[in-house]
Amino acid sequence: MWNNFIITMKLKYLIKEVENMKKFLTAILLITMLMCLFTYPVSAATTSNSNANTPYSTRASGSDTTTLTITRSWCNVRSGAGANTKWLGKTYSGNTYKVLGKGYAPNKKLWYKIQYTSSKVGWVCSSFVKINTKNSNTVKPKSSNHGALIGTFQSTAYCLCECGGSTRTANGYNLAGKSRTQAMTIAVDRRIIPLGTRVYVEFPAPYQHFSGYYTARDTGGAIRGYIIDLYMGVNNIREANQFGRRYGVKVYYG
Repeated sequence: MWNNFIITMKLKYLIKEVENMKKFLTAILLITMLMCLFTYPVSAATTSNSNANTPYSTRASGSDTTTLTITRSWCNVRSGAGANTKWLGKTYSGNTYKVLGKGYAPNKKLWYKIQYTSSKVGWVCSSFVKINTKNSNTVKPKSSNHGALIGTFQSTAYCLCECGGSTRTANGYNLAGKSRTQAMTIAVDRRIIPLGTRVYVEFPAPYQHFSGYYTARDTGGAIRGYIIDLYMGVNNIREANQFGRRYGVKVYYG
């Protein structure tokens, strides 16, 4: 009889403990659900604020433009978005580049990532450029046979004088006795267009008849940046002088 009483009491105690455990687990579950419910909006807000800050970095985002044109007389090209990044060089008014992306400097100023040379990208500040839309007539090649736009250049002209001096270009090509159409040679800044590169040069009116495929074979002391020097032939001084300096010359990869 006494044993039955003890067993009964133990069973009641165990039942009470199980009920207490159920209440405890239920409470834990409710607390967990409440924490999830109230912390979710905070996380969402935090994520939103984080995304709001990500544009102010040097990481490029997709661009809905095709090219840009430099509008200032000159501006610096940097390795990243911001004036404190590494200096890569200068570019000049009228030069056009393919836009690869965009980003913001720490001061929240917009910068554009461009194809600076055939093998190098750079960044320019939006204050010094004009964006050309995809529908702009100035960014489309007239022929699909040549490649992407390198940039908009100035062009001068020179000729070979038979009175003396070397007849060979910087890469060893012999101009002796060759006319413009036979040589199809230009002098370049090799930092922009490497020697030996075949390009398509598109001259504006009234010099469009000079347009065609040329090879970058020569250099010159005055050829710095986005300038090319057009070889006019042997002793063709008059035509070279009449050519003068042409602006808005578009150069494409050949």
